[in-house]
Amino acid sequence: MARRKIKINLPGLLRMLGENIYAEPDVAVREMIQNAHDTSIIRTTLDESFSNPSIEVTFNHEQGTLTFADNGAGMTEDELHKNLSTVGESFTRIQRDELHGANAEKSALLIGQFGIGLLSAFSISERVEVYTRSYQHDQTGCFWSCEGDIHYTTELYDKPEVGTRIVLYLLDSKMELLDEKRLRQAIKKYADFLSVPILLQGKQVNSTTPPWEEDEGQTDLHEYIQSRWGLFPLGLIPFNSASAQSEDGQPLPNVSGLLFIPLIPFELTRDFGEVDVYITRMFIKANDKELLPHWARFVKGVINTSELTPTLSRGEVIIDEAYRRVQDLLGGIIIAYLRMLQQKDVEKLKLLVGAYNNTIKARALEDDAFFDAICDLVRVNTDLGHITIQEYLEKSDNVIYYFAESGSGTQHKLLFSHKGLPVIDASWGMEEYFLEAYAKRKGLKVERLAADSGVIFREPDTVSGKWETLELAFKQRIGKEARAVEFEPETVPAVLVARPLQQEDKELANINAVGAQTGVSSDAIKQMFQKMAKSKSLRVSESDTFLHLNIKNPLINQLRDMPRSETFDLALNCIYNNSLMFAHHYVSADNAEVIFEANNRAFSAMIANAQALTKQQEALAKVERERDELTRRIPHWSLPSQRTIVELSLRTKFQSFDEDIENQIVKRIQSLVTLAPPIVTLGSYSGSTKFAIELTVEQASQLLFLFQSGKLEDLGISDIRVLADAAVTGIVEEKTQRSAYDVFLCHNTNDKTEVRRIGIYLRSRGILPWLDDWELRPGIPWQDELQKHIEKIPSAAVFVGDSEVGPWQNIELNAFIKEFIDRKCPVIPVLLRSCRREPKLPVFLNTMKQVDFRKRRPDPISMLIWGITGKKQ
Repeated sequence: MARRKIKINLPGLLRMLGENIYAEPDVAVREMIQNAHDTSIIRTTLDESFSNPSIEVTFNHEQGTLTFADNGAGMTEDELHKNLSTVGESFTRIQRDELHGANAEKSALLIGQFGIGLLSAFSISERVEVYTRSYQHDQTGCFWSCEGDIHYTTELYDKPEVGTRIVLYLLDSKMELLDEKRLRQAIKKYADFLSVPILLQGKQVNSTTPPWEEDEGQTDLHEYIQSRWGLFPLGLIPFNSASAQSEDGQPLPNVSGLLFIPLIPFELTRDFGEVDVYITRMFIKANDKELLPHWARFVKGVINTSELTPTLSRGEVIIDEAYRRVQDLLGGIIIAYLRMLQQKDVEKLKLLVGAYNNTIKARALEDDAFFDAICDLVRVNTDLGHITIQEYLEKSDNVIYYFAESGSGTQHKLLFSHKGLPVIDASWGMEEYFLEAYAKRKGLKVERLAADSGVIFREPDTVSGKWETLELAFKQRIGKEARAVEFEPETVPAVLVARPLQQEDKELANINAVGAQTGVSSDAIKQMFQKMAKSKSLRVSESDTFLHLNIKNPLINQLRDMPRSETFDLALNCIYNNSLMFAHHYVSADNAEVIFEANNRAFSAMIANAQALTKQQEALAKVERERDELTRRIPHWSLPSQRTIVELSLRTKFQSFDEDIENQIVKRIQSLVTLAPPIVTLGSYSGSTKFAIELTVEQASQLLFLFQSGKLEDLGISDIRVLADAAVTGIVEEKTQRSAYDVFLCHNTNDKTEVRRIGIYLRSRGILPWLDDWELRPGIPWQDELQKHIEKIPSAAVFVGDSEVGPWQNIELNAFIKEFIDRKCPVIPVLLRSCRREPKLPVFLNTMKQVDFRKRRPDPISMLIWGITGKKQ
């Protein structure tokens, strides 16, 4: 068998290798800076008289050149031939090996490994020239040139200063690199943390030190995170393992960095578990999804290490034993942080765990140490609300009661609570598995409850024919199987309960719920989850459910005895729809009984007297006729049904308003208008000779009569105009029914009165604002209520008064207002009249045009409405 040699076509090989290994032009900048950095570090180690290394990057449009100059170690002519002109021979690697024993710290700062960095120059250049002089004594300068083929030229060159200058003559297709902004971005991206100063056109670009390695207090890490990622941290974990040891005394991987737990408005809107990777302070990769432990999907950050090995192109990291050691270290750091909070700041730990509750429970099943660190603090959904599992156990005598049937969390909580059992809703995702695992690890008793097991529903001893007839009526007229049973509470007339799931259905439901909880983004899981969600929804409304009629409920008994009619059919539908709504989690357990009591009264009245509706309609028609007559007698006025807003115009002798003048006028009007309730002053936002008041229709009518009879002349009132007429009021009421809010009012509690006035004014113009005083029901977490509407509100106004931005307002800004910016919705900074000094606004609001209520012109209300609606007033 003959042995032969493979032939290689060498001309152009350097350029071909460079273009394929380094696909992005900016990478050549990284490689040139890396070479300059390494030679600078080598000189600081070997030349005791040298202490001020630097790298300078310049460009010349006319010559089409990009130059990298350093004052590092330089090269002799022999080193040029041996290292620079030999592909794969790494001068940095040789120096690292020589330095490792003598100066390990300096050795660890060297970056180069493969001896192919110069290839990147040929990916963007038609010719490369190198001018260099070694720091060693009695050395002259050398010149080296290559045009990307296998030939190069050298000659002696009179270079007075030590160091190296590399000149790249760019290809015509790469001239876009000769741009200061692009070069600055490339340097900041790849080399911002290199310890050697890098100058671009004479100005330093890089910061030289990672912020987490700077002295405490020198850098605000919260601001750094917001600037780099646009996120607000709930928890910060800066670390440096250089001086630490493992529990067995072995040195840990040399890693430093900054991990954090981001604040997000909705748990499943983002999936994190990623870090930006720097190797020896040179940027390698953004958003590495594998380096953090798989369970740490609520953590994000950045690390710097000399332990990892980059790929040939330095765009990825090789996954080897060192990679896994770093991964284990990061997992240990996160666990240690959580344990520290457990000992020193339990409230903060509750906040972190609560923000990622479902994600953490699903991931905890994958790691025992992580499970032990957080298991006592996770929240569970119970009939008592969302509480920690420890709080739940205190109320359940250390027994875990849960149900896992799909489709009906709220009704199960209500039904079981009336049996005296505090119960956990484990009907989706990994909740059931988590509870079972928790009970096993803690040695607790756990009971799985089922609504159809006889615990809740009791078959009566005897069933009369009337009940069987009613069951048949539901089957024939609604298409739903029903059965008459006894259950608590008596206020609930009927409930829908699903048949037990087959095991394979349960497993499929869990697979998809896990995908939803943990943010898995694959299309296959998403499609499965959508199908399963549809299947669950159909399960409640189709053949997989029974309607249980409560024979202890007075309304059901009244329905049983009711004559069959159109009203009877309507009552059947109302009761079924009521139970359907209840089965779909639309109401909380706390409110369910209140809703049923109210519905029972309404249905009972409908059944007892169908004519009540007719009487109400007649009464309403009478009111409409009376209002029409009032409108006829008062031309050009169209008054709303309850309250209205009136704008008073005063003669020009009033040059400006203040609260004392406004209050004096309103007090006098109140004495003339004898009707209650008190008139509300809204303030003079519409110009220097106008201000507004809120009052009832009857008061407005009386005020008009006084004005027309000349009894308001001594007050200087020259005109009266209704701002909120019936049409506008109807628009606002219709929007309120649909929760179609136009603007979110973000404000400091100290500015509540002034913001409420503006909100009322906006309502008078047909604009529906979301204001916490009007929309938040007592006893309900404001974050949950706001999250229901925030994605649909198309604009936001951020009010700043003399108290500036308050703590809760700051949470709203970070958690919600940035959502508006991400959706490209208008975010309007509003300076209130009480703002006596120039406020300090968040950075992202400084670029927004402000509305200033401290000024009369332009009219601030008109400007605010323009910002909200996009329609100039």
